[in-house]
Amino acid sequence: MKTSAGKRLFHLVIIVTGVIILIMGCAKSIGPPGGPEDKTPPTVLITDPPSGSVGIPLDSRIEIKFSEGIDRQTAEKAVFISPLPDQDPKIKVKSDAIVIVPRENLLPDKTYVVTIGTDLKDAHRVNLEQSVNIAFSTGETIDSGSVKGAVFKDGKGTPGVSLALFEDRPDRAGLPIDSLVPSYITQSGEGGLFTFDYLPDGAFYLAAFEDKNKNRRINPAREMIGVPYASTVIDSANTKLTEIGIQLHLSDPSLPGLRSVSVNPDQYLKVRFSKKLDHLEADTLISLAILKEEADSTTAKGILEYSNLSAYPASDYLFVTETLTAGKTYQISFDLQRLYPQVADSLRMLNYSFTVPEGEDKNPPVLLESFPVAGAVNVAPDSSFIFRFSELIDTASAVTAVRLINSDEDTTAVILTLQNSFSLSGRATAGLGFGQSYKLFLDSKILRDTSGNQLSDSSMTIEFSTIGLDTLGQLSGEIQFSKQNDAAYPVELQFNPAGEGQSGSLSVMPGQQEFITNLIPGYYTISAFIDRNRNGRFDYGSIIPYQLAEPFITSPDTFRVRTRFESSGVLLEL
Repeated sequence: MKTSAGKRLFHLVIIVTGVIILIMGCAKSIGPPGGPEDKTPPTVLITDPPSGSVGIPLDSRIEIKFSEGIDRQTAEKAVFISPLPDQDPKIKVKSDAIVIVPRENLLPDKTYVVTIGTDLKDAHRVNLEQSVNIAFSTGETIDSGSVKGAVFKDGKGTPGVSLALFEDRPDRAGLPIDSLVPSYITQSGEGGLFTFDYLPDGAFYLAAFEDKNKNRRINPAREMIGVPYASTVIDSANTKLTEIGIQLHLSDPSLPGLRSVSVNPDQYLKVRFSKKLDHLEADTLISLAILKEEADSTTAKGILEYSNLSAYPASDYLFVTETLTAGKTYQISFDLQRLYPQVADSLRMLNYSFTVPEGEDKNPPVLLESFPVAGAVNVAPDSSFIFRFSELIDTASAVTAVRLINSDEDTTAVILTLQNSFSLSGRATAGLGFGQSYKLFLDSKILRDTSGNQLSDSSMTIEFSTIGLDTLGQLSGEIQFSKQNDAAYPVELQFNPAGEGQSGSLSVMPGQQEFITNLIPGYYTISAFIDRNRNGRFDYGSIIPYQLAEPFITSPDTFRVRTRFESSGVLLEL
């Protein structure tokens, strides 16, 4: 018995050992996974019902089959159906398909658009390259309007941005912006390109937003947002809207408050808000300001001009007003409703009282900003000098207060004129040369404000150098306007280096369409905008209140600039 049992145990050990060897051998025979990494984006193969179908049953469900397996988590968040039903549909995800099951019947005689956004990834985490629109109708016809364009961030086309179309103005909906449900939604793909297809006739209000939390709602407090520079109205004359551009920017929707208002004997008001305002916000808010004497509220004092105390966005401003009476108390009021239509009446007005001090103005002016800045290099010889101060400068004193000194210690006068109440600009009478070093000398013993106060610094020297003539190349071209009225506004051009090179800018005056500029050799892209409010800055517009941006273009082409050579033929269509 022991011998038989021993044989059986021996045979069992041999069998088990053989199985282990066989498994190990099989394991060795399978090589490690290899081959090229899958970078091919998924595509839609077939839809049921097919895109473009009409007369589909009201209880239909929609199935979309892809070229490969898809990622379940991204699929559920990448599906949009427009117009949105009252209840979100059920989204079922198969290995290579998405099934959309409405929780209620579709509406009769209605065109529906199902959008698969670029958030969708395949099983290898490769994103859909462009959003896909699938349309069908429960009626006999299908809507055919479309809106196409691109969304940009920092001058570059940006994929993965959500685009929303509202059929009602967002600022008149009676709800906070982060509670509004878009009528149609899609996402930008490669190069920031986006498309809305199969739209009905009507006026739409377009907005772009990052949608970081994927809730399909706009949250300006945490997301970059943008609006177009052109209205989106689809009718018999405009069924296909193309080349709609949007620039993203970060907007703070919180209500501004008034931290302080003070007035000096020179009667400049220094106003500090609790948040930074861009130029459009500041202009909207300040243009509606009311300044009255508290004892006589029937007579208002005018605000003649204002200036920001730092680069935009800014919270501190200086106001020039009509003459105020020393010793009297005034109240300044700002109405927030134009900026924030939904603001409660209890929060609508910003009020601040102040008393005008007795005595003479003894505050010295301070230089807030200058061009060129100290240490600047490669300054263009045709540049204007610009100085912005904290006080109104006496123009008579400015005639001899600023001098230009070259490397040979030769001195040239700089004639300055008022740009506004706080800014002076001008050029050296002898001009600037190429490849030269200079010093701008501001003499505080001469330069004074209108009250006779000297510049705060005893003297100020700004050293800079100009660009060398032998290193420059030229870039020239033409601007064409889609709306002839826009030719009456200046155009601001920005030349952005794509690798080697140095940023440059150029202002093209109203009525002028040709441009030419000198640049450091290299490769450049060009962006431009029509400065409709003539403030020298691009205005992004806003969602609340809904205001369009200024028209702009970001050229997709790269232009080469070569030393002592003119690169011509650039065409910018605005």
